[in-house]
Amino acid sequence: MFDNLDIEKDPYVLHLRSRLDKLASVDVAEDNTVLVDVAERGQLESDRLERERLEKERLTSALAKAVRKKSTITFDAMKKLVQSGRDTFIELGAWATDWFIAHSVSKLLRPIDAEEFSFFDSKRSTNETRYLRKILEDVEIPATSLSPDDVAAGVADQIDKLVQVLLEEKATTERHDEAYSGIIFVKLRTAAMLVAQILKYHPATRDTFKVGFLVGWSNDERRRNVLDLVVGAGNEQDQLQTLQQFREGEINLMIATSVLEEGLDVPICNNVVRFNRPDNITSWVQSRGRARAKRSSFVVMFNNIENGTFIVQQLMALEEQMNAKYRDAMRERTVEPPQREGNQQYYRVAETG
Repeated sequence: MFDNLDIEKDPYVLHLRSRLDKLASVDVAEDNTVLVDVAERGQLESDRLERERLEKERLTSALAKAVRKKSTITFDAMKKLVQSGRDTFIELGAWATDWFIAHSVSKLLRPIDAEEFSFFDSKRSTNETRYLRKILEDVEIPATSLSPDDVAAGVADQIDKLVQVLLEEKATTERHDEAYSGIIFVKLRTAAMLVAQILKYHPATRDTFKVGFLVGWSNDERRRNVLDLVVGAGNEQDQLQTLQQFREGEINLMIATSVLEEGLDVPICNNVVRFNRPDNITSWVQSRGRARAKRSSFVVMFNNIENGTFIVQQLMALEEQMNAKYRDAMRERTVEPPQREGNQQYYRVAETG
C-alpha cells in the first residue's frame, strides 16, 4: 500500500504547485526582461518582483526536495507507521504486528480533534488529515484475535523467554512472602504499548500481573508525531495516572521506556528486566538502580549469550571505574580531625581547587 502511494497527490505537493502557478508570471531565467520592466515600473515594483522571484525559487526547491525524497508530513507519518510495523514483527512477533496495524488504523480513522493531530501543520491540517484517512480507508484490516492461545502462538522467542523470567521471579518473590513489583525497560514507545498488550492477553500472564505502560511525553507540539497519537503518549494526564497506580500497587508490572530510568518516584522493585540492551553506562546504572528491594533481580536480555556476556562485563567494568573515582574523590575531601588554636576549635578541609 505505502509503496504505491503517489507523491503527486499529496496535499503538500499540490499546495506547492498551486503556489507556483500563481507566481508563473515571474520567470527566474528571464533576467534581462525583468530588469527592463523593473526600470520602467520603479522601485516598488522592482521590490515586488524580486520578492516573487525569491519566493518562486524557494517553492521550486521545496517541491523538488519533497518529490525526490518523498518527504511530506503525510508520507513521513506513513513511513513511521511502516517502520514501526517492521520493527514490531522482528522483535515481538506476528500477533503484536497485527494488533499494532489494526490499532493504528483504528486510531487514525476515528474522529480526531485538532489537539491530537497537532503534529500536522495547522494551516494544512484539514487537507492532511483527510488525505491520510482516505489512504487508510482503503486498507482492509482483519480483526486481531484476542484468544490467549493465538497470542501465545504468535509471539517472538524473546517474548517467550520474557514470560518465563517474569513467572520465575514472581514465584521466587512469593516464596519470600513479598509483594511482586517489576519494571520492563524497552527502547521504543510502541514496544512499551505492545508488550503490555501481549502480557494482558497471554495465557501465562493475563491473570498473574497487573500491567501498565509508561512512555515519555512532550508538551512541545513541534516534537510530536503520528506515533504519539497511536501510542497515546500525548496525554500527559493519563501517563501520570498510570504512574500513580504503579506507586499505589494497582499496577505491579510496568513496561516503560527510559523515561522511568531516573527522575520519577517509583516504588521499590524486586524485579527489573531490560528487554533491550542498555545504550550506555548511564542507562545501565540507572535502570539497575530501580531494583532496590533487599531481595531483587536485574535481568538483561540478549539474542546472543556470548555477545551479551561481553557487553555486561564491559558495563560492569565501567561502573566499577566510576565507583572507584567517586571513592577517591570522597577520600580527598575527607575532613581532618578538629584542631585547636587557643580556645578556638576549627576543621581543616583539603583544598578542592
